[in-house]
Amino acid sequence: MVIRYIRGAVREGWLTKQGGRIKTWKRRWVVLAAGGVLYYFDNKRAAAPKGVVPLEDIVVRSSVERSFAFSLSHSEAEGGRIKSAKALKSGSSSGSLIQGRHATFVFAAESDAERQRWIRALKQEARTSSMCDKPEIHA
Repeated sequence: MVIRYIRGAVREGWLTKQGGRIKTWKRRWVVLAAGGVLYYFDNKRAAAPKGVVPLEDIVVRSSVERSFAFSLSHSEAEGGRIKSAKALKSGSSSGSLIQGRHATFVFAAESDAERQRWIRALKQEARTSSMCDKPEIHA
């Protein structure tokens, strides 16, 4: 069902994701779509994502949180929040999303080679939004 509305998947596969508020680790099916959007699901056949992360103003790097981990964080100084959305209610199949409040997302792959493939793909798709740039004002 995932393929039904995500077109142009650049990379997809199983990763383990660290929870935002409660720091548990859960296995998630992750899809990186062309154009710089990361989706994660409970399973490969889920009808709706657990979360969506546009890769705007994102820094991708290796992490020490767990073996073969990597993180997505806001490109600005501490306190920056990542644009994201998550499922409205645990176990909900409605597909309703609410705004996320993550400063960092941490994922772990099954090997270092797999981690490096994800990092390369994410960096390739990540982009800095120029739409929000403020124009210079000259006096």
